[in-house]
Amino acid sequence: MSKAEFASLKLRAFIYATESEEKVLKALLSLVPIELRDRVAVSRQLVKGHHGNPIVLAQAVLQGGDAEASLRYIASALATSDKSILKAGLPLRYDPRDRKLSFRLSKQELYCGKLVLSDSGDVVHVTISFSGKASRESVGKLLEDVGLIQ
Repeated sequence: MSKAEFASLKLRAFIYATESEEKVLKALLSLVPIELRDRVAVSRQLVKGHHGNPIVLAQAVLQGGDAEASLRYIASALATSDKSILKAGLPLRYDPRDRKLSFRLSKQELYCGKLVLSDSGDVVHVTISFSGKASRESVGKLLEDVGLIQ
């Protein structure tokens, strides 16, 4: 029987006109180990907000081993209380049909060098995609192995 494996890690943030694009990109890349940051391509797409205001959608996708290394990096900086929240919320955050787990980290806290879970709108969206037999149980075990949940 195969087990869950990391397929990719997507980091996504909206950059509003009132924000510094440089700071938001720095916050987004702070979720990637220093030795991988030069290799990460960040795409930018101009979109319109609800009232027609310009917004830049910044996105980076890491695959395989780079995704796992980044998740271990995130796990090393995430507070134990947030890891417990992720574990408790696993049934709500993980979609077994799409084999994806999503959570958000506060953009403001990332500016300050801290990783803090957030359900507000001013966030960096983190989406983990899995391959293999990605049942909720096998995904939970894999996330425990990398230290993302406790």
